[in-house]
Amino acid sequence: MIATEPGSWKWGQLSGPLSRNGIFLDNDPGTDWFNRLGHWNKMDRSKRDLCIDVKGPGGREVLHRLIGTADIVVNNYSPRGVRSLGITPTELREMNPEIVTLDLSQLETAIAVAGDQFGEASLRPAGAAPPPRRGARSPDAAPAGVYRCRGEDAWLALTVTNDESWTALADLLGDHAHPGEQPELFPGLPFRFNNTPAAIAPPPKLGQHNEAILTELGYTTEEIATLYEANTIATAPPS
Repeated sequence: MIATEPGSWKWGQLSGPLSRNGIFLDNDPGTDWFNRLGHWNKMDRSKRDLCIDVKGPGGREVLHRLIGTADIVVNNYSPRGVRSLGITPTELREMNPEIVTLDLSQLETAIAVAGDQFGEASLRPAGAAPPPRRGARSPDAAPAGVYRCRGEDAWLALTVTNDESWTALADLLGDHAHPGEQPELFPGLPFRFNNTPAAIAPPPKLGQHNEAILTELGYTTEEIATLYEANTIATAPPS
Protein backbone atom coordinates (compact mmCIF):
# COMPACT_ATOMS: atom_id res chain seq x y z
CA MET A 1 0.00 0.00 0.00
CA ILE A 2 1.28 3.46 -0.86
CA ALA A 3 -0.24 6.57 0.68
CA THR A 4 0.47 9.77 -1.18
CA GLU A 5 0.31 13.25 0.26
CA PRO A 6 0.28 15.93 -2.49
CA GLY A 7 2.80 18.69 -2.05
CA SER A 8 5.07 16.79 0.34
CA TRP A 9 8.09 16.94 -1.98
CA LYS A 10 9.29 18.26 -5.31
CA TRP A 11 11.65 16.77 -7.86
CA GLY A 12 14.18 19.57 -7.43
CA GLN A 13 14.51 18.76 -3.74
CA LEU A 14 16.00 15.33 -4.37
CA SER A 15 19.76 14.93 -4.08
CA GLY A 16 22.30 13.25 -6.38
CA PRO A 17 22.06 10.06 -8.45
CA LEU A 18 22.66 7.52 -5.67
CA SER A 19 19.92 8.91 -3.44
CA ARG A 20 17.31 8.22 -6.10
CA ASN A 21 19.33 5.36 -7.61
CA GLY A 22 18.74 6.55 -11.14
CA ILE A 23 20.92 8.51 -13.54
CA PHE A 24 19.03 10.88 -15.81
CA LEU A 25 21.20 12.59 -18.39
CA ASP A 26 20.67 16.32 -18.87
CA ASN A 27 18.50 16.29 -15.71
CA ASP A 28 15.65 14.78 -17.74
CA PRO A 29 13.92 12.14 -15.62
CA GLY A 30 11.39 11.30 -18.35
CA THR A 31 7.66 10.90 -17.90
CA ASP A 32 7.83 7.68 -15.88
CA TRP A 33 10.91 8.26 -13.71
CA PHE A 34 9.01 6.95 -10.69
CA ASN A 35 8.89 3.49 -12.29
CA ARG A 36 12.65 3.45 -12.97
CA LEU A 37 14.07 4.15 -9.51
CA GLY A 38 16.73 1.62 -8.56
CA HIS A 39 15.60 1.09 -4.97
CA TRP A 40 12.00 0.62 -6.17
CA ASN A 41 12.96 -1.96 -8.77
CA LYS A 42 15.19 -3.82 -6.31
CA MET A 43 13.09 -3.86 -3.14
CA ASP A 44 9.57 -4.16 -4.61
CA ARG A 45 10.03 -7.27 -6.73
CA SER A 46 7.32 -9.92 -6.39
CA LYS A 47 4.91 -7.39 -4.88
CA ARG A 48 1.61 -5.84 -5.94
CA ASP A 49 0.96 -2.12 -5.93
CA LEU A 50 -2.11 -0.10 -5.00
CA CYS A 51 -1.48 3.65 -5.16
CA ILE A 52 -4.03 5.47 -3.02
CA ASP A 53 -4.47 8.86 -1.39
CA VAL A 54 -6.18 7.86 1.85
CA LYS A 55 -7.22 11.49 2.38
CA GLY A 56 -8.98 11.69 -0.98
CA PRO A 57 -12.72 11.09 -1.53
CA GLY A 58 -13.45 7.46 -0.67
CA GLY A 59 -9.82 6.81 0.30
CA ARG A 60 -10.59 6.03 3.90
CA GLU A 61 -13.12 3.38 2.89
CA VAL A 62 -10.55 1.76 0.58
CA LEU A 63 -8.06 1.70 3.45
CA HIS A 64 -10.67 0.20 5.80
CA ARG A 65 -11.47 -2.62 3.39
CA LEU A 66 -7.79 -3.23 2.67
CA ILE A 67 -6.83 -3.44 6.35
CA GLY A 68 -9.71 -5.85 6.86
CA THR A 69 -7.95 -8.35 4.56
CA ALA A 70 -4.44 -7.84 5.96
CA ASP A 71 -2.47 -9.72 8.60
CA ILE A 72 0.37 -7.23 9.10
CA VAL A 73 0.74 -3.50 8.40
CA VAL A 74 4.25 -2.03 8.17
CA ASN A 75 4.92 1.70 7.96
CA ASN A 76 7.98 3.94 8.10
CA TYR A 77 6.22 7.29 8.39
CA SER A 78 7.10 9.77 11.11
CA PRO A 79 4.81 9.67 14.16
CA ARG A 80 3.09 12.82 12.89
CA GLY A 81 2.58 11.21 9.48
CA VAL A 82 1.08 8.10 11.08
CA ARG A 83 -1.43 10.22 12.99
CA SER A 84 -2.17 12.36 9.94
CA LEU A 85 -2.95 9.30 7.82
CA GLY A 86 -5.04 7.69 10.55
CA ILE A 87 -2.98 4.51 10.75
CA THR A 88 -2.01 4.43 14.40
CA PRO A 89 -2.14 0.96 15.98
CA THR A 90 -5.37 1.89 17.76
CA GLU A 91 -7.05 3.03 14.55
CA LEU A 92 -5.84 -0.02 12.63
CA ARG A 93 -7.20 -2.38 15.29
CA GLU A 94 -10.57 -0.68 14.98
CA MET A 95 -10.54 -1.75 11.32
CA ASN A 96 -9.16 -5.21 12.03
CA PRO A 97 -8.89 -6.44 15.66
CA GLU A 98 -6.44 -9.18 14.62
CA ILE A 99 -4.03 -6.87 12.81
CA VAL A 100 -0.32 -6.87 13.69
CA THR A 101 1.42 -3.52 13.28
CA LEU A 102 5.11 -2.83 12.74
CA ASP A 103 6.20 0.80 13.04
CA LEU A 104 9.69 1.61 11.75
CA SER A 105 9.36 5.37 12.09
CA GLN A 106 11.30 5.73 15.36
CA LEU A 107 14.34 3.94 13.97
CA GLU A 108 14.10 5.87 10.71
CA THR A 109 13.94 9.15 12.61
CA ALA A 110 16.94 8.25 14.79
CA ILE A 111 19.01 7.26 11.77
CA ALA A 112 18.07 10.46 9.96
CA VAL A 113 19.21 12.55 12.94
CA ALA A 114 22.30 10.61 14.00
CA GLY A 115 23.47 9.29 10.64
CA ASP A 116 23.76 5.80 9.18
CA GLN A 117 26.60 4.85 11.52
CA PHE A 118 24.04 4.97 14.36
CA GLY A 119 21.80 2.60 12.42
CA GLU A 120 24.65 0.20 11.75
CA ALA A 121 25.66 0.19 15.42
CA SER A 122 22.12 -0.15 16.79
CA LEU A 123 21.33 -3.10 14.50
CA ARG A 124 24.63 -4.88 15.14
CA PRO A 125 24.47 -7.77 17.64
CA ALA A 126 26.40 -7.33 20.87
CA GLY A 127 30.03 -8.33 20.46
CA ALA A 128 29.86 -8.33 16.65
CA ALA A 129 32.62 -6.75 14.62
CA PRO A 130 32.08 -3.16 13.47
CA PRO A 131 31.10 -2.58 9.83
CA PRO A 132 33.95 -2.43 7.31
CA ARG A 133 35.47 0.94 6.55
CA ARG A 134 34.23 2.63 3.39
CA GLY A 135 37.53 4.19 2.45
CA ALA A 136 37.00 6.51 -0.51
CA ARG A 137 33.52 5.20 -1.20
CA SER A 138 30.48 7.27 -0.32
CA PRO A 139 26.79 6.51 0.37
CA ASP A 140 25.88 9.83 -1.26
CA ALA A 141 27.77 9.65 -4.56
CA ALA A 142 28.08 7.18 -7.42
CA PRO A 143 30.47 6.22 -8.82
CA ALA A 144 32.84 6.96 -5.95
CA GLY A 145 36.10 5.29 -5.06
CA VAL A 146 39.70 4.65 -6.09
CA TYR A 147 39.92 2.63 -9.30
CA ARG A 148 42.86 0.70 -10.75
CA CYS A 149 44.02 2.01 -14.14
CA ARG A 150 46.12 0.61 -16.95
CA GLY A 151 49.81 0.49 -16.08
CA GLU A 152 51.76 -0.30 -12.94
CA ASP A 153 50.54 1.26 -9.69
CA ALA A 154 48.24 3.65 -11.58
CA TRP A 155 45.03 4.69 -9.84
CA LEU A 156 42.15 7.09 -10.32
CA ALA A 157 40.25 8.70 -7.43
CA LEU A 158 36.78 9.49 -8.73
CA THR A 159 33.65 10.90 -7.10
CA VAL A 160 30.49 11.86 -9.00
CA THR A 161 28.14 13.84 -6.77
CA ASN A 162 25.49 15.21 -9.17
CA ASP A 163 23.95 14.87 -12.62
CA GLU A 164 26.20 17.55 -14.12
CA SER A 165 29.32 15.65 -13.09
CA TRP A 166 27.86 12.40 -14.41
CA THR A 167 27.06 14.02 -17.76
CA ALA A 168 30.62 15.33 -18.02
CA LEU A 169 32.00 11.87 -17.20
CA ALA A 170 29.68 10.21 -19.73
CA ASP A 171 30.80 12.68 -22.41
CA LEU A 172 34.43 11.93 -21.59
CA LEU A 173 33.88 8.18 -21.81
CA GLY A 174 31.49 8.38 -24.76
CA ASP A 175 28.90 6.41 -22.80
CA HIS A 176 25.30 7.63 -22.68
CA ALA A 177 23.56 4.55 -21.37
CA HIS A 178 20.16 5.23 -19.84
CA PRO A 179 18.75 2.96 -17.11
CA GLY A 180 15.47 2.73 -18.98
CA GLU A 181 17.16 1.44 -22.13
CA GLN A 182 18.94 -1.64 -20.82
CA PRO A 183 18.42 -4.39 -18.23
CA GLU A 184 19.66 -3.81 -14.69
CA LEU A 185 21.03 -6.56 -12.44
CA PHE A 186 19.83 -6.93 -8.84
CA PRO A 187 20.62 -9.56 -6.19
CA GLY A 188 18.69 -12.80 -6.52
CA LEU A 189 17.62 -15.34 -3.91
CA PRO A 190 20.51 -16.29 -1.59
CA PHE A 191 19.15 -19.82 -1.17
CA ARG A 192 17.78 -22.68 -3.28
CA PHE A 193 15.39 -25.51 -2.38
CA ASN A 194 15.32 -28.78 -4.29
CA ASN A 195 11.62 -29.45 -3.75
CA THR A 196 10.33 -25.88 -3.60
CA PRO A 197 11.65 -23.85 -6.53
CA ALA A 198 11.31 -20.11 -6.11
CA ALA A 199 11.35 -17.22 -8.54
CA ILE A 200 11.38 -13.44 -8.27
CA ALA A 201 8.78 -11.55 -10.28
CA PRO A 202 9.50 -8.10 -11.73
CA PRO A 203 8.56 -5.09 -9.60
CA PRO A 204 5.17 -3.49 -10.26
CA LYS A 205 4.65 -0.10 -11.79
CA LEU A 206 3.08 2.53 -9.58
CA GLY A 207 -0.60 1.67 -9.23
CA GLN A 208 -0.27 -1.30 -11.57
CA HIS A 209 -2.69 -3.43 -9.54
CA ASN A 210 -5.23 -0.75 -8.62
CA GLU A 211 -8.11 -2.36 -10.49
CA ALA A 212 -7.26 -5.95 -9.50
CA ILE A 213 -6.96 -5.19 -5.77
CA LEU A 214 -10.03 -2.94 -5.64
CA THR A 215 -12.06 -5.58 -7.47
CA GLU A 216 -10.99 -8.12 -4.84
CA LEU A 217 -12.18 -5.64 -2.20
CA GLY A 218 -15.64 -5.56 -3.79
CA TYR A 219 -15.48 -2.38 -5.87
CA THR A 220 -17.33 -2.22 -9.18
CA THR A 221 -15.88 -0.91 -12.43
CA GLU A 222 -17.91 2.28 -12.04
CA GLU A 223 -16.75 2.82 -8.46
CA ILE A 224 -13.13 2.35 -9.50
CA ALA A 225 -13.57 4.89 -12.29
CA THR A 226 -14.98 7.36 -9.74
CA LEU A 227 -11.91 6.89 -7.55
CA TYR A 228 -9.67 7.61 -10.54
CA GLU A 229 -11.66 10.74 -11.40
CA ALA A 230 -11.28 11.98 -7.81
CA ASN A 231 -7.51 11.25 -7.92
CA THR A 232 -7.97 9.00 -4.90
CA ILE A 233 -6.15 6.27 -6.82
CA ALA A 234 -3.56 6.94 -9.48
CA THR A 235 -0.74 5.50 -11.58
CA ALA A 236 1.58 8.50 -11.21
CA PRO A 237 2.62 10.83 -8.38
CA PRO A 238 0.71 14.11 -7.99
CA SER A 239 2.04 16.80 -10.28
